[in-house]
Amino acid sequence: SGRCGEALDRLKAFLDRYAGHDNGTLARFALGRCAAKAGEEALALEHLGRVARDEEDRAGVRSRAALLQAALLLRKGKLREAEKALGVAVLSADPEIAVEALFSRADLLARRKDPRAGAEFLKLTYRYPDRRMWAARALGRAGELYESAGRRATAIRIFQKMRKVAPPGALRTKAEATLRRLGKAPGPRR
Repeated sequence: SGRCGEALDRLKAFLDRYAGHDNGTLARFALGRCAAKAGEEALALEHLGRVARDEEDRAGVRSRAALLQAALLLRKGKLREAEKALGVAVLSADPEIAVEALFSRADLLARRKDPRAGAEFLKLTYRYPDRRMWAARALGRAGELYESAGRRATAIRIFQKMRKVAPPGALRTKAEATLRRLGKAPGPRR
């Protein structure tokens, strides 16, 4: 596994030798990322989990570790543990991490068929309106959920908003096609 394999060995040696070092959290985070890339999910989850539980977070990587940990847990189908990790990541001061974590948490609820999922996707659009791609994706998912729940009028309003928010491209085209299918053809864009 090339560079990652070598990095894994060096990071393990560093952590063994300097267990309480100031850069221990950062080394553990790097070890978790490398282990994930190398396909060593158990090792990755162990180290990313330790970083995500680090209350002090002197290295500033706790929320990023929690997001990566959640992605690995979701892949393994461990939804409860993933939701817990996402709970840490949504609190991130970095809006890029927080918005991705919020989307992932709403997606997790949708996978569970939780009726709160649509509202969670909409919450993302209110908290992060300047993250247009995430907002458009969230609106699309919320619209689908409301439509499948039989709330057609709400779904139409959501897809209309998606059409306004989405940049030109696939997401806007999807919103327009869905509005046509629902019988509410989009008018000219202002």
